[in-house]
Amino acid sequence: MANRDSASEAANQHWPVYLVILLTSAVAVIAAILGAVALRQGRFIEAKAKLEQAVASEDRTEDAWWELGWAHWTLEEYDGSVRAWEQVRQINPTREELEHWLAAAQTRVTLG
Repeated sequence: MANRDSASEAANQHWPVYLVILLTSAVAVIAAILGAVALRQGRFIEAKAKLEQAVASEDRTEDAWWELGWAHWTLEEYDGSVRAWEQVRQINPTREELEHWLAAAQTRVTLG
């Protein structure tokens, strides 16, 4: 019984930490969804802001980084596309079409 009580007490002490982690992830997911929707609707500046919020909250969000790269691309901010897609490469180096579009963005940066 003492073990169960101490485990329960430990869990009760740490629940605020778990709640913060859960809320941070939820904020990242919601921001990523709103950013992707804005991107599809042609609201590129808003999309970029939402997607930047998503990756700031949860930096291992592959899809948010991918979409952020596209937001930068549509705004002709190719260096931003490169940075975002390099993050995608770190998370998932085998993502379909990643190398093609990353190379295209790098070329546009080089050409200025």
